[in-house]
Amino acid sequence: MKQFDSRNIDKRAAKLLDHHAGLLGASGIPFIKENGNYYLYEKGSEDYMKMGYSKRKKLLSRTFNLEIQSIIHNVDFSQDFQLKLRFKGFPNITGADFKGNKKDRGFESMFQQQDLLDAILKEARKVEIAYIYIQYHKASQKMEIRVCPYAGAFLWIIFPPVFYDMRLKEEEIFSLYKTAKIITDYMIRSLE
Repeated sequence: MKQFDSRNIDKRAAKLLDHHAGLLGASGIPFIKENGNYYLYEKGSEDYMKMGYSKRKKLLSRTFNLEIQSIIHNVDFSQDFQLKLRFKGFPNITGADFKGNKKDRGFESMFQQQDLLDAILKEARKVEIAYIYIQYHKASQKMEIRVCPYAGAFLWIIFPPVFYDMRLKEEEIFSLYKTAKIITDYMIRSLE
């Protein structure tokens, strides 16, 4: 009996990531592949976007969750913080707000602007979003925005071996990119 080679899982997951990057490329957003991830660099800046997988291991499964990250350098706040977007309403989204831990409360108000939340909600209605995080690292003066959909992932169930590609449509991957860009542009304007 032939032994199963788990390296094929990474290859299959990479094909799905290539597919999603290709959809963005076809829309005129040229992500460049480097070390298994895709990057979109901001001209004349050290800021960039990255598309790749956030891998999760469970006892009998591995999930490769698609994530679009936007990195903004040279940001100066007084402390580290992390905020998560919470959607209101089920099954139809009626609103959203950013929430953090008790120590992050002072930073929440910066991201509660109605025009920002409305723009995010408009895109969130086009694709199911698992999470949106905004995280600031004081030591590196780096702001990180992470957007992850429910779809777009690659799932491997170890026993019995089952593989499942959750492909996004072109308008869905574009909505994810646009969501990250909306928050990034808002943050850059706020820092000026």
